[in-house]
Amino acid sequence: MENGYIIEACDLLFEIDHLDKVKEFADTHNIKRIYDYLLACSSFSTDTDEYLCTLRTAYEISLQTFEYPFALRAAIKLDDQKLIDEAFNSCEDPVV
Repeated sequence: MENGYIIEACDLLFEIDHLDKVKEFADTHNIKRIYDYLLACSSFSTDTDEYLCTLRTAYEISLQTFEYPFALRAAIKLDDQKLIDEAFNSCEDPVV
């Protein structure tokens, strides 16, 4: 998917409650933009379930694209020790 339409696609997926489908088109070229948008949108969530779903999606696409610092940030915002440990243990690069 072209970079120009990523945010519009995320908006549409938000509207129809299928945000999990964003994982299908998230890749190393657009992860930063999608991730930043999801974290920004999570602050405006109307309820707890939407907030958690948004952050969990950000976490999952971060792991999917091997962006472990992004995954860790989302896990910390979720306040989920299991996800924090998973993000740390998934990374095989000692520098990261």
